[in-house]
Amino acid sequence: MLAGEFLPAPSPAGQRSAFRRTALFVVGLLMVVAGVVLGIIPVVPGFPLIIAGLLMMAAGSSVTRSLLNQAETKLPRRWRLSVRSVMRRCREPRKVP
Repeated sequence: MLAGEFLPAPSPAGQRSAFRRTALFVVGLLMVVAGVVLGIIPVVPGFPLIIAGLLMMAAGSSVTRSLLNQAETKLPRRWRLSVRSVMRRCREPRKVP
């Protein structure tokens, strides 16, 4: 039931340009750094920024994508199921009437 990858590689037809991949990686890296800095401040949680930044970095880098896939396999089963259901909903195209 949990076969496959958490973040599959993009299809060859959906390959992004080098500029877009670099931009995604850099913006994701900035979000991770901002999340860590905001995590130090007790009022503002930086965890959502770290997650969003890691997902953006995974969209721009195959190395980050493989690291996230390896880390996802170490999560408890219930967490993996919930994370994959959220990712499935985000990946499905929305139907426009």
